Amino acid sequence: MIGLRHAIASAAISCALFFSAAASALSVEPIVIEMTPIGQRSTAAISVTNERARATTVEVSVNTLTVPTTGEPQLEPIAGDEFLVFPPQAIIGPGETQVFRVRWVGDPEVNVSQLYMFTTSELPIDLENPAGVETVQILYSINSLVIIQPMEGAPRLSTADVRRAVRGEEPGVELTVRNDSNMHGYLSMAHVDLVIDEPERWSMRLRRELMGEAIGLGLIPALSERTIFIPVSDIPSTGEIAAEIIMAGN
Repeated sequence: MIGLRHAIASAAISCALFFSAAASALSVEPIVIEMTPIGQRSTAAISVTNERARATTVEVSVNTLTVPTTGEPQLEPIAGDEFLVFPPQAIIGPGETQVFRVRWVGDPEVNVSQLYMFTTSELPIDLENPAGVETVQILYSINSLVIIQPMEGAPRLSTADVRRAVRGEEPGVELTVRNDSNMHGYLSMAHVDLVIDEPERWSMRLRRELMGEAIGLGLIPALSERTIFIPVSDIPSTGEIAAEIIMAGN
């Protein structure tokens, strides 16, 4: 009797929101898509390349994305029919690319950025194996962040709290970022100035050119707060820390 087991490898844009996905049998581009509820940007495309030596069946599913102040982001299957995805499923030959068309057909008057996660997943296939041979299928699933944003607005990121922290053995700060805007923002698009006045003056600018490596996108949803750990190796052990967020262009 042939046994069949499936191992699922999720190469999500990690909900540290978000580190780049590891190489896999699928290549998905882009992994961040910003759309508007009307106009030319109400449509988008996701390109999926099959890097296997055999054909694979791929489907695209849609989840709503909730990013709490602390803890892991949450995914829930979408309840409505806000998106049209064509085709929802496709067989992709070895080395070939399939383009999935995405259209927003929900509320045309979106006033606050709405977050979704599109999951591109390989489906199991039937394998012909000799009797008694157990087969393991490694199936990949890659997530793309999709945001429906208002036609107008800009993020307003500010510091709500900052404190020393350690992740594993890595020292740093936990920065709680407030976004008072109807538009989502990315901490990776900002400089962060850290300052200690007493007992001795110390300051450091965490430049946006390096922030992406340290924290990923640093997505801050609209009208919310989010706490993000930023590794800082040489922060003094005493003194009260202040943090200022400086957006791009300021």
